[in-house]
Order: sequence, then structure tokens, then C-alpha cells
Amino acid sequence: MAFRPLPFPHRRLAWLLALILALLASALLAQALRTPPGPSLVILLALAGLVGGLFTLLLFRLLALERLDYWVERDAIRVHWAGDSFTLPLHLIEHVQPAAADAARPQWWRWPALWAVSPWTRGPETAFATRGPAQCLALITPTHTYLLSPQDGPGFMAAVAARQQLGPARALRPAVQRAGMRLHWFWRDPLAPWLIMGGLGLSLLLFALLIWRFPGLPAMLPLHYDAAGAPDRLGPRQALFLLPLITGLIWFTNGVLGVILYERQRVAAYLLWGGALLLQGLGLIVLRNLLALYLV
Repeated sequence: MAFRPLPFPHRRLAWLLALILALLASALLAQALRTPPGPSLVILLALAGLVGGLFTLLLFRLLALERLDYWVERDAIRVHWAGDSFTLPLHLIEHVQPAAADAARPQWWRWPALWAVSPWTRGPETAFATRGPAQCLALITPTHTYLLSPQDGPGFMAAVAARQQLGPARALRPAVQRAGMRLHWFWRDPLAPWLIMGGLGLSLLLFALLIWRFPGLPAMLPLHYDAAGAPDRLGPRQALFLLPLITGLIWFTNGVLGVILYERQRVAAYLLWGGALLLQGLGLIVLRNLLALYLV
């Protein structure tokens, strides 16, 4: 039997804010496309990335709240939240009662999901709720208290009591079944995300540094020197973009090869990602030296 939660507060405001963030990120990107290389372009792209990240986070929380529901089954209560499924066996529940007003505190940094906590969060209370404790039911077990906010509170309590009277048919234990995306090795490996995202971060930093200093560069730059140290070949300043482009391409290639090899040769994948990360760092040093030379 399925029970929907109470509508979460500020629902329309949250969706309106998500729309505003999406439009603002699009506007910043559109303006960036019309902006020549320079500090303004770097700032616009950074703002677009920040706003886009906030939009993605807010959208994830909104979709998680919209899909939150409670299922009272034969032997357990199942809570679906953010793609995860949490199982609470009925035989562990000692009482189902209205929650105390101070049973939990809102997590303001998780707005609008103020009362929804990940099921693997440690603590004496876990809330899978859309409202504060005053509008929640407390499911009390010997070691933990769970807060839920079904729309039909009396119906939910009656459904739990009816199934508890039947007695357990299976010996279940509390469990969390994570969404398939969270089971991917990328989220479980303690090293891979740092190597991959570190390389990406340095690659973006290379582009940002060059774009920031680009207006101060002379139109033509010496690209090669002879044995005496005199420049013998000149080229446009745009040629400097080859450095971050090449290192970025190597990061992408090594990243793809590492993903392919990870399941069979994890060490080889680490070496590919680590090599790409090292190359980005060397590229950053080379670019800084070149800029220091050309901007004298």
C-alpha cells in the first residue's frame, strides 16, 4: 500500500527559483559567447558554471522530493528517496505515534529538502519527511527513530498495525538499496574521482589562465628560436591555445582509456589518469613561464 507525503513547503517558489537559475545560466553562457577573451570572459564562464551547479543541485532535490513515497508492505516499510530504497522491517517498530515537535531540526543548507536525510546518515533520528516534526509520524525502534510525513497519517498507522498483527513472514533487516548510479565504481573508489576530476580542474585552469591574460599578449609571438637564441618563426597569439587543447585532449583520451581498463587493470587506469593529471600540472607551469616571457 502506497502513501504519498505531504506537499513540501515553498514548492512553487523552489520550482520558480530553479527556472530562474536555468535562465540565468543560459543568459550568462550566451553573453560569454559574445565576449572576447579576457578577464570578463573568465568571470562569465565561472558564474555560468556556479549558477548551473546550483540549478543542478536544486533540481536534484526537487525531483527527489516529488518522488518521495512510503510503501507499507507485508513485512516492511519501504521509503523511496532520491532513487534509493530504504527498508525498515515491521517487527523492529515498537511504536508509531505523532512525533515530538523537537524531534529533529531543519537542515537549512539542504533547502527545500529541510527534513529529508540520506538513509545512511548516522544519528539517533532519520527523517524522510517533507514537513517539520509537528506534522510527522515517528516510527520508534529499539535503536532509532524515523520521521515520516504521510498525507494520510491515520491510514498509515492503521496499515502498519494491521500488518504487524499478522506477524513477520520473513526475517528482514534494515537495508538501503542505492540507486544504480551510486553503485558505479566511480563513486565507491577513493582515488579515481580525485585523479579524473583533478585533471579536469587543471585543464580548465589552463584555459582560464590563458584567456585571462590573452588581451595583454602581443598580436604576433615568437614560436621558435634558433641556436643563437634568436626567434626565427613568429605566429599569432592564438597559437598558445594549442597547449591547453593538446593537454586537454590527452586528459580526455587517458580518461576514456582508464574507464575502459578499470575493471580489468585498475593500476593501469590509475597510471593513465595520474599521468594526465601530471601533464596538466606541467602544462600549467609551461604556460605561466611563456606568459611571463611574452608579457614582459
